[in-house]
Amino acid sequence: MSEDNEELLELELEDILIMRMNLAVLYFELSYEKAVL
Repeated sequence: MSEDNEELLELELEDILIMRMNLAVLYFELSYEKAVL
């Protein structure tokens, strides 16, 4: 595996982590709003 591929893989993993965190925050906000209402 070349170094370029490894760097791309790391970037993709970071993107996935960020997306998952954003989804978790959205889900939490929706749950919170439902609980308040």
